[in-house]
Amino acid sequence: MSGARENVEESELNNTWKVINAESKSIHSYLYTISTMHTEEEASDWDLLQFSLFRVDDFIAGKTNQFLGDRSYPITTQEKEKMKAIISIYRTISEQTKQNPINLENILQSIKEEMLVIYDNYPGILERMGR
Repeated sequence: MSGARENVEESELNNTWKVINAESKSIHSYLYTISTMHTEEEASDWDLLQFSLFRVDDFIAGKTNQFLGDRSYPITTQEKEKMKAIISIYRTISEQTKQNPINLENILQSIKEEMLVIYDNYPGILERMGR
């Protein structure tokens, strides 16, 4: 019975990881579009968005490197929550970039809860930026 459960968990993880990788690749095109539309007055919003997405990329790279080293995906409940948060962030950005004009402040507000899951020091970053 535990073998069947492991197969289900592995399948779920593989599907989640496929979504994360696909969304990660498409996010770069969104960022390019956003970066060309915003002026100096939105510089701090742009900086925070980039910082947030770099933290997401750090998590993805870390899990990828772990897989390459271990040839498996040992994953904790906390890491599963982070993966769900990453998918939510990518979907939010995808939806927000369909708005015209794109509002960086809305994007940042929309991904705040997910970033708190992904990056433990996010509250400190927000505090330093006066948010």
